[in-house]
Parts: sequence; structure tokens; C-alpha cells
Amino acid sequence: MQEETIKASKVRNHWNSIINDVYAHGKLVILERNNLVVGGIVSPEEIKIVQEHRAKIAERKKLLEDMWKQFEDVPEDEVARHIEKARLELWEEKNKTDAQHVPH
Repeated sequence: MQEETIKASKVRNHWNSIINDVYAHGKLVILERNNLVVGGIVSPEEIKIVQEHRAKIAERKKLLEDMWKQFEDVPEDEVARHIEKARLELWEEKNKTDAQHVPH
């Protein structure tokens, strides 16, 4: 995949060429202003990837929010104790599994 960084001030002068390269060749154009990345121009395929990624993030965020709602009325220190207990149990289970796979 081609990639090019362009000063934002130059985009106006080369707009048609940039759009053609992005659409036809999947070129990634990174826009800079004062040496800071301010945006980008990507192909339709990459837009779909970003949209899918954002949807997955939103789905996971909602799942976490729904999980935390179950503990709204539980004191924070009690939640912390349960989390630590679960973490230790998982750690023990992992260590047992690892120990079973170590050749003697």
C-alpha cells in the first residue's frame, strides 16, 4: 500500500490527483499542519475497516458498561476483592496448566 504525507496547505492544489490516487490505488494520504498529523484521506476499503473497528469498540464498551451496572450498588472495595480473587484463581489455573505441559 502506498502512503504519502502532505502538508495540509498543499492539498487544495493537488486535490483531484490525491483523490484519484486514494480511490484507484488505495493510497493512504496523511495530512500534516505545523508538523502535526491533522487527518488523513483513505480508500473506501479502509473506511469500512475503521467503521468495523469502531463498531467493535462500541460493542465492547457497552458490554463493559452493562457488566458494571450489575455492581452499581456494591461497594467499590468489595468489587475489588472479587476481582482480585478471580485474578488469583485464573493465575493458579494457568500455572497448573503450564506445569502439566512442562516436560520432565
